[in-house]
Amino acid sequence: MPRIRGFLWGVALAVASIAGCGGDDTAPISVTDGDRSGIVETADLPGLVIGDVAWPEAIPDDIPVLVGEITMVMPTDAGVRLFYAGVSESAVNDYLDVLAAQGYDLEYVVYETPASGERAQERAEAGEWDAVRATKGDCRLGLEFGRGTGTLDIGGIQMEGSGVDTSWPAEWAGIPAPSLLAVNEVTLFGDTIVEVAYETDADIEEYVAELEAADFTVTQRSFDQNDEIISVTVGDTTNEVCMRTYPGGRLVISVAQATASSPVAVVTREFPDWLPAVPGGDLVTATDDPGGAFTAVVVIGEGHTVAEYVEALNQAGFTESGTMLAGYVLSDTDRTITIYGDDGGFPPLQITIEATPN
Repeated sequence: MPRIRGFLWGVALAVASIAGCGGDDTAPISVTDGDRSGIVETADLPGLVIGDVAWPEAIPDDIPVLVGEITMVMPTDAGVRLFYAGVSESAVNDYLDVLAAQGYDLEYVVYETPASGERAQERAEAGEWDAVRATKGDCRLGLEFGRGTGTLDIGGIQMEGSGVDTSWPAEWAGIPAPSLLAVNEVTLFGDTIVEVAYETDADIEEYVAELEAADFTVTQRSFDQNDEIISVTVGDTTNEVCMRTYPGGRLVISVAQATASSPVAVVTREFPDWLPAVPGGDLVTATDDPGGAFTAVVVIGEGHTVAEYVEALNQAGFTESGTMLAGYVLSDTDRTITIYGDDGGFPPLQITIEATPN
């Protein structure tokens, strides 16, 4: 994937923290080598509900079990991927300690984008990481965790009777398949989910253009601080297609039934007349709902602050009507504006604005 590369370092460098993790260390999850169920009693983990998806028996006994709430098991061409929820930072670190003790070589990875090279280097030097690759002989493991959720990839495992389906779902007959993107996996977990491979945002935009040519309308876009796509939603009168990016060049597509009674929000690059623009702000993406709602992601330039925008809202007649951590809630007689983000973040500052009718 040409736009992202990683800084790697070996197990000799201690891991100071998990980048972006918000796990609850008050209820740590223990790692049990040799427990083939992948399930522990809830009573053993106060405050944590354990799921009922088992650790696959096809995984060799000499691979340690990461105990936690396994929400989905997904066979892949390369092996198997386990999806987890509710896993604390300390539990992941304990699991890495077990792997190191059993002779696995660990490489810690920090993802770098063209705009984050210096920050990525700083994070690497501080011992932070986005992913870990563990190898021992022919065994290959990969972990990506953040905010209590994540995945564990185990290479070289063939799940019996679980051939990987790469055919476009028959029930999506009215939705064009991407002509230039290869389908990695089609899974059924409650709803159908399709994962395709992409290299750059231009690949995603090409698929969006194909959907627009089939009379779909873009109703939502979100970007990160580097102006790279996080998600895109398109819809017509029947379906709503949501696309979300994940590390490693993975674009996950899901489809929901459109709600005919709901007004269709449209993508815009302008603030509505009733809402002041952000001083020094670059409106990355926004949606304007005919029902009166407005959402936007804004990057604030150097020399300007979120507090400056709050003052601009005050001057426009909005007053603070509530409190929230790392954000603001303001309202006038017609609307409530919620700002997610404050001046405590790393530059460039990025905020999300949600305005809803009262």
